[in-house]
Amino acid sequence: MKRYSIALALLVVLFIVGCGDEQPEEIAAPAEQPTESIEAAVIVKNIEPQPVVYMEKVGDYSLYPLALEELMAQLDELDIDVTGEPRGIYHDSPEEVPLEELRWEVAVPVDKEPLLPPGLLYKELPGGEAATMIFKGEFTEDNFPDYMALFSWPFKQGRGIAGPLVEVYYMYPAGAPEENITEIYVLLGPGFGEIEITEEAISESAEEVVEEVSASDE
Repeated sequence: MKRYSIALALLVVLFIVGCGDEQPEEIAAPAEQPTESIEAAVIVKNIEPQPVVYMEKVGDYSLYPLALEELMAQLDELDIDVTGEPRGIYHDSPEEVPLEELRWEVAVPVDKEPLLPPGLLYKELPGGEAATMIFKGEFTEDNFPDYMALFSWPFKQGRGIAGPLVEVYYMYPAGAPEENITEIYVLLGPGFGEIEITEEAISESAEEVVEEVSASDE
């Protein structure tokens, strides 16, 4: 329980992903659309497992639009049907990991595992209960989701986080970026009860870690 206290106390996350000019054709947006583009409203919903073809990337998250264009071009050449909206999967916090070392994936849904060339991968994104936010509009410096609200919410509810940040892009034709809808979620882990974030709890947890390391060296 104390280690979850450290995780929450040190949690600082900010992801800003740009949207490129070339975007997939319009598709139906999720029902839970916000009335204010930057108003954080975390809801819990069940995410279905989703088979995807994806590419692994390292570097600036803002390169996502170019990576999506690259992935779509390869799938078109391979005559592989895309069955849903594109996804971005983000494993690291830009506040904690150097820009050039950020790990992420660009993915699109497919209905079955296809034969793929080197560089393209297949997996099933896990489903389950998730903390979710719906964001409307273009990602800009002055208009972006409240990621801190999303990441802190599970811990406030006595839950953990069971996977990376996933963004699902419901993108509209060029010329209407203000109508873009992004569904953002993290899968919820098992409950661990209420936690209290205090300096004393953090200090005691740090002492436990030091004691464990010291014991292992003896």
